[in-house]
Order: sequence, then C-alpha cells, then structure tokens
Amino acid sequence: MQGAWLDWSAAARRTEELVAQYQVRSGRPDTKIGELSGGNQQRLVIAAALDRNPAVVLAENPTRGLDIRATVEIARRLREAADAGAAVVVHLPDLDELLALADRVVVLSGGETTEMPPEADRATIGHRLLATG
Repeated sequence: MQGAWLDWSAAARRTEELVAQYQVRSGRPDTKIGELSGGNQQRLVIAAALDRNPAVVLAENPTRGLDIRATVEIARRLREAADAGAAVVVHLPDLDELLALADRVVVLSGGETTEMPPEADRATIGHRLLATG
C-alpha cells in the first residue's frame, strides 16, 4: 500500500506487552509465530484479536491444546470481551467447557437452530445436539 507507514518500534512494544499479558513463551522477542508451539501460537492469535476491542469475536475451539491455567485465562479474556460489549460466539466440542463459559447456548442440529433455555442442563443440550430434525 503506497503511502502507508507502520511504526515498527510501536508494534514491537505492543507485541512485547501482549506476549507478557498472555504469557506467550517464545524464548526470544524476534521468534516467528510459526516457530512457537501450538498453544503459544493460539495465545498470540487471541491476544492480537482481542487487543483490537472487536465488536464480534468468533472463536473456534479457542482453548484446544492449552493447559488448564491457559484455558482459564483464555475463557476469562473472552468473558471480558463479552462484558465490554463484544458479541462472543464460541464453538467448543467440550460441552462442560462451553456451559462454564457461555451465557447462551444455541444448538445447530438437523438443519435447525435452537436456543436452549437458560435452565437447560447438560443432558437436555446433549439430547438436542443429537436430534435429527
């Protein structure tokens, strides 16, 4: 893009801040994202996405491969984004993790979309997930 300038020193400073805040273990500041472990790549991608204060967050399995402490931290960050007004849509294969994180659960199954009532328990949601129409 002609005429566009990037303040590389400011970008480096912000990256260092996010690396510290999200506990990305990189070994050294100039590590390329492709050289990081999968969990650290995930932390950095989430940090960069949430740093922009998005109006909408779509997260596909955001805690996959993370240890328990990192999973709790990512869930906290997603909750903070929602509390700040973002619409946070999360797809997780672990129903227990989803229920711990979600305010609302919407099930897509058998070509139908069903918003589950707030009092729906794990069994009720599981039954709806397995419905064919």
